[in-house]
Amino acid sequence: MKTWLTRYKKYIEWGTFLLIMVVLVLGVYSLFKNGGMLMQSLLHQTGKFMDVISPILYASALAYILYRPMICLESKLIGIYKKYTKGNINKGGFLGIRLISIALIFIGVGIGLILLVHFLVPPIIENVRNVLTSKLQMGESMQTSLLELTHILEETRMDTSSLIQSKEFLLTWAEPLGKLAGNFSGVVIDVIATLILTFYFLKDKERLFAAIDRFGDVIFSPTIKRYVRVVVEDINEILGGFIVGTIFAGMIVGAISTGLMLMIGHPFAVLIGTVAGITNMIPYVGPLVGAVLALVLGLLDSVSLGVTGCILLLLYQQIDGNFIEPKVVGDKIGLPPVWILIVVIIGGSYYGGVGMILSAPVAALIKVYIDRAYEYKKKKRKWALEAHK
Repeated sequence: MKTWLTRYKKYIEWGTFLLIMVVLVLGVYSLFKNGGMLMQSLLHQTGKFMDVISPILYASALAYILYRPMICLESKLIGIYKKYTKGNINKGGFLGIRLISIALIFIGVGIGLILLVHFLVPPIIENVRNVLTSKLQMGESMQTSLLELTHILEETRMDTSSLIQSKEFLLTWAEPLGKLAGNFSGVVIDVIATLILTFYFLKDKERLFAAIDRFGDVIFSPTIKRYVRVVVEDINEILGGFIVGTIFAGMIVGAISTGLMLMIGHPFAVLIGTVAGITNMIPYVGPLVGAVLALVLGLLDSVSLGVTGCILLLLYQQIDGNFIEPKVVGDKIGLPPVWILIVVIIGGSYYGGVGMILSAPVAALIKVYIDRAYEYKKKKRKWALEAHK
């Protein structure tokens, strides 16, 4: 047997090689032939997996946003505790303060959402309704379209009383109502899971990061782990710091813009303030949106009101951009305005509003690594010149 294998070893090797090549060719052919189906299946499974882990992703984002306010509140409570107890805080006391801080943050967010729904949503709905029903905003073409739509609805209206009494109604609506109930219960479960995970992410943040650090020791070499740590710290400082700071800056801009519009009696004050706060997250472009909106909507009432509202918001944005926002957000971008406008346009073209918001900090992160690479090359050339001397 051994002699036979030795004699035909060359043919066996070639045969094995040809067999592997045939399998590869057939595999590539099958991939191209059924690529669409395979891609759809892959996308379906990926979407399903993302749906499963969506509470984890939402909780991670919420915990990341709420962590800084929680730490700020926690440090204040620790200071009060040390002041009145005149001693060092132990592990149990620290855990108690951490739990109190999380509870206060959750209560604050809950109260904020209730106030938002109660005081902000109704005026916005009313403002939008006023805009849509304004004679200046509705031309003849829109009026004609609405009349045609009403006419069509009148013609296609069904006798609901007879439909409800029929079995077809139950068969028609049973499945959609079942799906709606299932979707609603799924949303409720996701919300509860997200809140529970957010609580534990905030409570055990240090332990979670310690576990991740140990995992990094297992799979990475010390050099690679150091590089990964630097990248994560850069992302946290530039991208994360920008996003969290911009959210709070947007809330300040929205509140003050609404107050300014209420002072001059602008009929769309809440709508303008809300839009100004949201669009303020888009560098350079966003702050102008609120001023333009104040002008356009103010013209529905009077020219003086529109111009006054626009000038007020432009003046406030100068104060905010030069004094308030640098304190809240900090100088995380470090890019010239022209480059920011370019990346905002590109990000908006590909990814819409999210792309416009994230484009500037992502570009700033890229700039940091380009600058570091440039400095490293400069030092390398200097070392090479010194070595030749």
